[in-house]
Amino acid sequence: MKYRLVNGDYVEVAITESGRVQAIKYDKTGIQKMNTFNVSKENTSSCQYQALLFPDNSFIVVWLQRVLNNTHQICIRRYTQQGLAKPIVEIPMNHYAIPDNFEISNDSKTINFSWLTIEKKTYNMSVNMEGTIQSPEAEPEVENIQICIETKVSNAEAQAQAQEAQAQAAAQAAQVAAAQEAQAAAQEAQAAQEQAAAAQAAQKAQEQPQAKISFLPKPSALPNKDLASKSSFIPKVLGPTPDKKALSSSSFVPKPITFGKLKLDVKEPDTIIQFTPVMTPSSTVSMANIMSETIGPKPVTIRRPNNLNLASRRPRGKRPGMGMMFN
Repeated sequence: MKYRLVNGDYVEVAITESGRVQAIKYDKTGIQKMNTFNVSKENTSSCQYQALLFPDNSFIVVWLQRVLNNTHQICIRRYTQQGLAKPIVEIPMNHYAIPDNFEISNDSKTINFSWLTIEKKTYNMSVNMEGTIQSPEAEPEVENIQICIETKVSNAEAQAQAQEAQAQAAAQAAQVAAAQEAQAAAQEAQAAQEQAAAAQAAQKAQEQPQAKISFLPKPSALPNKDLASKSSFIPKVLGPTPDKKALSSSSFVPKPITFGKLKLDVKEPDTIIQFTPVMTPSSTVSMANIMSETIGPKPVTIRRPNNLNLASRRPRGKRPGMGMMFN
């Protein structure tokens, strides 16, 4: 197995066919820098090897060396940055380890070991870089183990609850986003429908013909007597009116003319003329001219014969013999 140092070099640790632990150091390019390190020397029953790296580019090789009844002792050997090897250190142990469940951890000053005995008991120990014991071999307290287990279980439960809460929050956020998108789509559809309805209404309004405005003429008022006497109004000719009775008093309707016992009938004209006075600044037109221009040519009157024998009247003047003579 290869391990990378801080400066980029590599250390490869392996067990040979004869059972010895060896180490080889390579540079960054993969070229072997030094001779092969014979870590365990003549010990040929090694197992569970591992290399521990440190900030000063030194490293320590740890392995288990078999002693009695398939039990093993912990051994370490340190190598400097220059490749100088320290002596092998056999860690003194009261309860030897088996290869199963052998664990190693370290920091910059301490190496911690945890192993399982042939009686299936667990023991812990700590040493420094030189192999000197810092914490003696001992079994972990059951109470502490129970507390650790309970702590791990509670942490796992809390983590599961937190994950579940996050999942629920994400689901709620997704639902809210979907509802907002649906609402926005509905609003857009409604706006599109309103625009289509407005466009359709405008098109219908353009297609429909414009309504005709009926014009109702105002009834004409009778001219003022003073204005009529001064001939300061001009009558206007209007179109025929179907209902003659609806005409105002200002309408001109011809009536029969009588001279004593002689009666002349005048035909009623087809067009009834209604006079509407219009104020003018000044007018010298006589009423006769206005009437002649408005009415047009006079209708031909039909004289009917009568049985009256009217004697011709004598011209007015002095009758002969009626005057008095003065001398």
